Amino acid sequence: MPDIMADEALIERYNSGDAAAFDILYERYRQSFYNYLVKTTGNAALADDIYQNCWEKIIQKRGTCSSLVLVGAARVTWPVQLVTWLV
Repeated sequence: MPDIMADEALIERYNSGDAAAFDILYERYRQSFYNYLVKTTGNAALADDIYQNCWEKIIQKRGTCSSLVLVGAARVTWPVQLVTWLV
């Protein structure tokens, strides 16, 4: 079984300044996050703007993401949680 680092560990590494951890998280979630935004907004151009803005805020808010990883028993991806928190 491959050693896939959990989101929580990657977020902690990212919060500590590890750019490679951010790259892994970005690759892991970029497509599903974008798809979520397109589906939610119903508008690809608006989704593009939100997508870009959210990733910029994730970068700006490094160090504040760790408490947003899990919500109860339902797993929600951290970018979606962060969007909700940032809006």
